[in-house]
Amino acid sequence: MVEDNGSKGIIYQGDVSDYKQVKELYKKVTKDLGTPFILVNSAGINATGIFAVDIDVETFDRSLKTDLYGTFYHCKEFIAIRKASVGMGKLVHISSIHDVVAHPGGSAYCAC
Repeated sequence: MVEDNGSKGIIYQGDVSDYKQVKELYKKVTKDLGTPFILVNSAGINATGIFAVDIDVETFDRSLKTDLYGTFYHCKEFIAIRKASVGMGKLVHISSIHDVVAHPGGSAYCAC
């Protein structure tokens, strides 16, 4: 569909919670497609149904690393690339109602 409209689309796979992988991703994207103009953050995991007293540290940490750190890592790299080029760009952050309205068993997800 993207190519039918005269553009180029590539799918990249990686772990948003791993800063080294995020940095590598931006190197690949810049090499393959040029300087990105827009960043859409929508990655997230949800440990729904696990109350704070019951959640294990690893699950809580994985949720924070993906939902919070992943967003930060991508913003950091995207903004650095934009500043080094023209400067302006677009950031779109997609979240859910649970960022505003906490729900039972959503301690890790709502912490972000």
